[in-house]
Amino acid sequence: MKSMMIITTNMKGCINMYGFMNDNLKMAFEDIYISAFIVDTIISKTEDFFADVENDYDPRLGDIRNFVFKYSEHEYCWSLMRGDNHFCVKIRRNELDQPFEIQFSYDIYIDPEKNKLKNIPDKDKYWNSEMTKERVSEEEFQFFSEYAKELDTIVEDKKEIQNLFNVRTNPGLPIQSTYVVDDFIHKFEMELSWMKSEEYVVERLAFNKFLRMDLDDLNYNNTIYRLKDRDPKILDKLRDFLIKDLQLGKRYRIDNVYLNGLFYIENCDIQDISQCGYDTIDILCSGDKAYKVCELYIEEENDNES
Repeated sequence: MKSMMIITTNMKGCINMYGFMNDNLKMAFEDIYISAFIVDTIISKTEDFFADVENDYDPRLGDIRNFVFKYSEHEYCWSLMRGDNHFCVKIRRNELDQPFEIQFSYDIYIDPEKNKLKNIPDKDKYWNSEMTKERVSEEEFQFFSEYAKELDTIVEDKKEIQNLFNVRTNPGLPIQSTYVVDDFIHKFEMELSWMKSEEYVVERLAFNKFLRMDLDDLNYNNTIYRLKDRDPKILDKLRDFLIKDLQLGKRYRIDNVYLNGLFYIENCDIQDISQCGYDTIDILCSGDKAYKVCELYIEEENDNES
C-alpha cells in the first residue's frame, strides 16, 4: 500500500510538472505570437499610412525602428520601442531646438493581464492624446489622430487573437485545457509519430485492397495502418470506409487520423495514435504484444507490388 501511495504521489508530481511546463510554454508562445503580430502589423499599417507624405521609411532594409517623415512645416522622427510588456510608437520633432520632445506616444500592451498601470481606461493600449494636442498644431493633431486610429485597429485585432487562445478547437482530445496553442504542439507531436512509424513498417498493402477488407479481418488483428500518402482525397476515402462502411465507434478519433495517417481497429472502434501519452508508436510496437505496422500505398503508383 505504501509503495502504491508513493507511485501515485510521483505520478501526480509528474502530471503537475507537465501541466506547469505546458502552461509556461503556452504563455510564452502566446506572448511571442502576439508580439510578432503587433510588430508585423505596425510595419504594414505605418508603411501604408505614410505613403502620401515625404519619408525615408523602407522596412525591407531590415531596420524599421526609425525613419524620418515631413508633414506640414516640420520634420519628424518616428521610432518603435519595446518595453517589458508593450510596444511603444513615438514621434518627435527632428529639429535642433526640440531634439527630445515627444509629440506622439502610443503604447500597445502585449498582455493586458500583466499591465500594472491602473489609470488608463483600456488595458490594451494608451495614446497620450492630451500631450499631442498641446504640442502640435490643429492640422497636425488631426493627422496624428488618424494615425492613432490605424493603431487602434491593431489593438482590436490583437484582442480577437488573444480571445482565440482560450477557444477549444480540438474537443476530441481528452484534455480539459486544450486550446489554440496546444493545437500547435499537438499537430507537431502527431507529425512526429507519423515520421517515427516508418521504421516499424514490416509489410505493405495497396490502399484499394484495404478498402475491400471487412470488419472481421481488421478488428483485433494487432496491426497499425500507416498511410504513405496523406492526400485529403485519400483521407476522405478512409473516413467514409471507417465510418460509413464499417460503422466504427469513437468516430471523433478520425480527427487525429487526419493529422498523422495512423490508426488501428479494436473493439469495433477507431483507435488513434499520438506521440504524447500511452498510445505512442514506440510503446505499441515494442514488448511481448507488439503491433506490426502495415503501410498503405496508392496502387496506381505501385502496380507491381502485391
